Amino acid sequence: MLKLEAVTAGYGDILAIEDISFDVPEGSVFALLGANGAGKTTTMMTIAGHVSPKSGTIFYDGTDLMSVATSRRVQKGIAIVPEGRRLFPDLTVAENLVVGGYSRSRTEESARIAEIVEYFPRLGERIDQRAGSLSGGEQQMLAMGRALMASPRLLLVDELSLGLMPKVVDDCYAVITRLRQAGLTILLVEQNTERALAIADRVCVLESGRIAWSGSAKDARRNEALVQAYLGVATETN
Repeated sequence: MLKLEAVTAGYGDILAIEDISFDVPEGSVFALLGANGAGKTTTMMTIAGHVSPKSGTIFYDGTDLMSVATSRRVQKGIAIVPEGRRLFPDLTVAENLVVGGYSRSRTEESARIAEIVEYFPRLGERIDQRAGSLSGGEQQMLAMGRALMASPRLLLVDELSLGLMPKVVDDCYAVITRLRQAGLTILLVEQNTERALAIADRVCVLESGRIAWSGSAKDARRNEALVQAYLGVATETN
């Protein structure tokens, strides 16, 4: 579904990621892990088209994305739930959802909103409420719902659980599980490594903009040196 080959990107003369390569199989959950400043968000924003790579290649479903505009990437099926949510605070829940579905036909709009509300019933209760007045957890649900309005095939989720109460994190991960079961491909950036390793198929650990380790989530959980150096979760004993 997604393939990065030797991607280097940054801001001005500052490189945030260097020589990043990995594959994300269709229908899988792929987790990008690492400390703050490791380059996870830059990687996500480069895939989405918000940061232009300085070198390397990104393929999506066999198509070279390097010359594809961000809006066209959305139309091709790539949607992002950005870090910090980045909602339109003065628009209602319904209006934020409509914005997220701009690349789809108006005939799909009502059906998609109904589907999002089924995933996140609380959004249905707040449908006419301004996004800026929602709780942090409700805003994260709305950010996810807005991305799903585009009917993506590849969903980029940046810092899903950051700043959220455990119950809200559980609700969001329950939706991620359902989306995965429905065949959606998910690239997940997460500070909560234990939650990420529990749901991911494969893992890529970044350190200072470079890949420090990659492999299966199962192998990551069993790798005591990796856990101690980067992940901070209990290792599996069998």
